[in-house]
Amino acid sequence: RGPDDAKGYFENNIGMYFRRLSIVDLSNNASQPFVSESGKLVLVFNGEIYNYRELKTSLEKKGHRFVTSSDTEVLLKVYEEYGDSAVNYLRGMFAFVIWNKSTGELKVFRDRFGIKPLYIYRNRETIVFSSEIKAILDLQPESKVLDKESAVKYISRNFADDSIDTFYKDIKSVKPSTFISIQKGSVTAKQYWKLEWGENKKFDEDIFRSTYDETISLHLRADVNVAASLSGGMDSSSIVGSIAKNNLLTDKLQTFSITPPETFDESFWINKMVEFAEVNHEYVDVSINDPSGVIDNLINLHDEPFQYSSCIYQYLLRENLAKKNIKVLLVGEGGDEVLAGYKRIFFAYLHALYGKMDLTSFLKNVNKGATLFDYESSNDFLKHFLKYENILKNNLSGQENTSAFDLLNNSIVEKYGHIINEPIYINSYEYSSNNFFELLNKHISIRNLPHVLRIEDRNSMGKSIESRVPFLDHKFVEMVFSHDVSEFMEYGENKSMLRRAMRPYLPDEILNRKSKSNRPGSNAYIVYKLLKHRIDDLIKRRSADLHTFWGSDLLEKFKKDSNEYSLQRADTWFRFYVFERWREINQITM
Repeated sequence: RGPDDAKGYFENNIGMYFRRLSIVDLSNNASQPFVSESGKLVLVFNGEIYNYRELKTSLEKKGHRFVTSSDTEVLLKVYEEYGDSAVNYLRGMFAFVIWNKSTGELKVFRDRFGIKPLYIYRNRETIVFSSEIKAILDLQPESKVLDKESAVKYISRNFADDSIDTFYKDIKSVKPSTFISIQKGSVTAKQYWKLEWGENKKFDEDIFRSTYDETISLHLRADVNVAASLSGGMDSSSIVGSIAKNNLLTDKLQTFSITPPETFDESFWINKMVEFAEVNHEYVDVSINDPSGVIDNLINLHDEPFQYSSCIYQYLLRENLAKKNIKVLLVGEGGDEVLAGYKRIFFAYLHALYGKMDLTSFLKNVNKGATLFDYESSNDFLKHFLKYENILKNNLSGQENTSAFDLLNNSIVEKYGHIINEPIYINSYEYSSNNFFELLNKHISIRNLPHVLRIEDRNSMGKSIESRVPFLDHKFVEMVFSHDVSEFMEYGENKSMLRRAMRPYLPDEILNRKSKSNRPGSNAYIVYKLLKHRIDDLIKRRSADLHTFWGSDLLEKFKKDSNEYSLQRADTWFRFYVFERWREINQITM
């Protein structure tokens, strides 16, 4: 997945191949596949082990000798020392495979949150693991068969990466936190880690900040240039603030921002953070007149359809950073999911307070919620909360853009009613006080984060940049989830704990910022202004073929939506274009 080296290891019925992006120990000594000193173990490893220095010191005390300064060798030595439980010692993002020549066992591990991708394909004779689907398609061309349920989830509901299923029927994603063992045709899988909650700790600003600072410090370890993205929000600003105020780099931190067309302008907050932290900052021009070529390129990179136009701009930023020789980029992904950054979660927060019979906090936050959501009175906001309670009791969908349904073929709506009617957070709302944590966990494991991580990984690695997500360090996440539910949105604020802890690191304008913007990019602008003629042409050119999924009056509806500049339907039209171009480019078998 990187341009720096490529090697393979082949023995009888096992083959291992690796493309290296050199980040730690740039010498050839750290190349992969990496063979143990005894010659018995062979490792291929995608990712980073951030606590490799501490692990190396511990292993040296146990008598282990090292010939490289890489985290790769540390990982293999940790496995030699602790066996399958080695994964419990790792802080990082990883997908790795270890071949034991002596026992004929293959061991496969994926990190706790699925930051690094890993796919599996099986038939009666072959098992293939890969970081990307395209390698499996190349080895097993017969696997290029559409998984229709994944397709319907995507085009109708905007769901993607929410299960182990992919858009290819026989290719699956290895579930995060999973360890797989293969020997003599027998395949076993088990979960080695689970996010828990319920310790009910009260917030301590110093403990929170020191844990956070340690996490950021670990994520800066690299033998190449490190930079950070900066959006003007709490997450990216907190990363930059911790690095700058603690002098965690010998040189000034480089930060980068984008301001795409028809996107909410966050430059006010970005500029405040740049001035406060005294970083070297640059606004990167990602304007584009015709995104069709970039979309085709992204389809090849991702192997599957993607959801939003923000993916385009994210990729263009990384394309620019690659030209500046940036190899590692710290980003704020995961902050919203872990720290309760979405306003919609506030209703679950109130429900949790009510369930605990913490009526004082409940009433106080009802008043705060009225301000947060711009209601005229607390009574109006309370009525909205009671609607949420009804959604909770009856396991309804709640907030969702359902405008796609009118564009679908009627037979699709009938055949896949279980998908069309599925609550957006199915089974996540037990009528109990823990539904707040359950909802956060669903954001992390199903509905939000998996697709965000896929986009981040493919866009970055596609330009040979390693993207790092410190908000998903599992020790930090465990610390966050150990807190009492009341701490998460105290004072009617999203990310309340982060706001309180980051006071020394951020300017008041960011600490007190209430608005939350979407990811940079506008589906409406892309669809109605830049892709309009291409969508027209696609509908006309493939009118018969489109009826597999779509209704018969697409062209008329697209013209109407385009004339009205329908914001809601723009999301569907964007997915329509990406999905149908993906089918064309990959010649998908139905």
